[in-house]
Amino acid sequence: MVIGKNENAVLTLFILVVISKLTPIIGETRSNCSEGDIWPSDDNCYVYECGNNSQPIRYSKVCPPVPTCLAFGLYYENCCQYCNEKALQNINGDITWNDFETHPCKRNCVSGNTMTCIYSFDISAFLAFNAACNDCPVVKSDCDITNCVPTDGITKLILVANRTIPGPSIEVCAGDTVAVEARNGLISQAIVLHWHGIPQLGTPYADGVPYITQCPTIEEDSYLYIFHAINPGSYFWNSDEGLEKVDGLLGSLIIRQPMDKDPHAALYDTDDNVIFIQNWYHTFSESKLYGWAMSSLSSLSDNFLINGRGRILKRLNSTYEETSTDSAVTDAMPFAEFRIASGSRNRFRIINAGSAICPVAVSVDNHTLTVISADGFDIAPIEVQRIVMNNGERFDVIIQANQPVGNYWIRVKGVQACTSIERQQLAILRYGGSSSDDPTQPTDYYFPSDDEVTLDSTYNDDSSSLELHLTDLQSVKPLEPELSSDQVNNKFYIRLGYSSLFNPAFMASPNSLPKPRQQFNNITFEFPPTCLLTQPDEDHYFYCNEDSLRDQGKNCVQELCTCIHVLRVALNSTVEVILFNGDAIPADNDKTKSAQSAVHLHGYNFRVLGMEKVPGINEEKIRQMDKNGEIKRNFINPIIKDTVNIVQPGYTVIRFNATNAGAWALHGTVQFKYMTGTALLFMVGERSDLPPIPTGLPMCRNFIA
Repeated sequence: MVIGKNENAVLTLFILVVISKLTPIIGETRSNCSEGDIWPSDDNCYVYECGNNSQPIRYSKVCPPVPTCLAFGLYYENCCQYCNEKALQNINGDITWNDFETHPCKRNCVSGNTMTCIYSFDISAFLAFNAACNDCPVVKSDCDITNCVPTDGITKLILVANRTIPGPSIEVCAGDTVAVEARNGLISQAIVLHWHGIPQLGTPYADGVPYITQCPTIEEDSYLYIFHAINPGSYFWNSDEGLEKVDGLLGSLIIRQPMDKDPHAALYDTDDNVIFIQNWYHTFSESKLYGWAMSSLSSLSDNFLINGRGRILKRLNSTYEETSTDSAVTDAMPFAEFRIASGSRNRFRIINAGSAICPVAVSVDNHTLTVISADGFDIAPIEVQRIVMNNGERFDVIIQANQPVGNYWIRVKGVQACTSIERQQLAILRYGGSSSDDPTQPTDYYFPSDDEVTLDSTYNDDSSSLELHLTDLQSVKPLEPELSSDQVNNKFYIRLGYSSLFNPAFMASPNSLPKPRQQFNNITFEFPPTCLLTQPDEDHYFYCNEDSLRDQGKNCVQELCTCIHVLRVALNSTVEVILFNGDAIPADNDKTKSAQSAVHLHGYNFRVLGMEKVPGINEEKIRQMDKNGEIKRNFINPIIKDTVNIVQPGYTVIRFNATNAGAWALHGTVQFKYMTGTALLFMVGERSDLPPIPTGLPMCRNFIA
């Protein structure tokens, strides 16, 4: 449930619902209906009365008045709104609670003990490495002063929640209800918050996609997101409005479970370490976007941050030029630190919330990573030395403190397109009893050797001869029987390709140097002017897909096709998507390395049945391979994900049960490409399958007749 409110309201919204009797409507004929008979509709939203000639007259259901009630206590049943007094009694923490480290919902999880967890996010513009940092980094403690956002020592405009980067971490237990009030304090930008990996089952209006699930929250306004923490795992939140994620509006979201429910509980002793990775630009993102789209500037980020901190370790920008920064400051900035006790077994949650084109390789010097979870779902444990991750992916690992007491580098290296510029970031793993010095191992990009056992989720990293892929992993959950059949109700072939056609939104002129832009099936996605889910009566937008455009006689290879790209799916049907990518378009700066092509699906977790490299792949070839039974599918406990890379060149096969009604985005995880049209919508079910639209939501439209 989501509630919008104006600037004069407060979080404790008082909502009065009035449902009045509708004008009688002549309905469908009911056989054997006698005049005066009364019966409810199947959904209990209306009452029918049998009139003359067995013609029923429809009346709206008269609902009881709703008492004064907090917004998060409201629920719907039989098309009426009620107040859940019990839920209100279980509210924990002050409504304006901002001390997230001591929030009562951050606790040891116990079966049957659920809570309603309330948070306030104050969204504002701010400065990284600002005057509040005093003598940071000369005086290390000054880097921890309230309102100092040290990052990598470069002062720049940023967007933040509660003046921190990353933003506040939400940590709850499975079964909890999460309520986040996002207050927009920006001067000239709207906001929308998305909860990456949360399927929003029954709460589609809380997914946080602008103009799809909600109208963006305008300046000086607030929005209340309410959703259920169903699946335990590692997730994150970010703004899905424009490039706000790139400029700092993001944070972790951790859902833990009782130890007696955790299949890996016997493998670890502690679970309080989150490695949060993000790309970092030294200029505001929009200037970078348009510099990339309209000129020859690269889209590579200037740095990585780990838990909001780091140094500039290689002074080369994305065009191989030396950067002019104050090295006396940036060379001394603090690294993120993680402390563990010698002999302990520690669960680390690695979250790649990146937004640029380079995947990252994560490793810890001298330590093995035992991978136990991917995108929030448990897998059979597997040991590796390194994990190559796409944007949006999360892996939980166990690190045993079985080395001599000391300090060790945690390495996050940009790979593939970032190899040439040796982009990396470091953090420190400190054993109890070790010195406060930096580790003694080299900080060189190429140390240690890349020839290590590597879990490569991209399927495109060729730096190690000892690679494992997602298809080598096994979920602890058997495959659902309805997904193990040779036949599915819906099958979609989705090509990730590139277009250099003139797009006036992102090119200076038709004579501009062509800049290849990603598309699905040759269609550039365009966001609607009003909200699809919350303003259904204004459902007059230009929907399209490959078939409808072909029927209109359009050739989207030769002319730019821009519209709301929609694939319709019946509720409770099975879906297989074959994603393929035959265009090995090089990254901006390195003609020998290709960029990542990962995608994220909202509203669902899916099974990854197959991934394979296939040179020269195209739609005709992939369809013929499928017809001949040459596409490899694994039906033995395939892993569950919400973000996956499209093998390049090659294919990735995913399946899911369409049991969650709504409009769910599938989009690229490189933010610049998502914002320039790499997206489509799965429209699952009908309007009648959706929960009632919550009262009080804001409206949006372009006011063009």
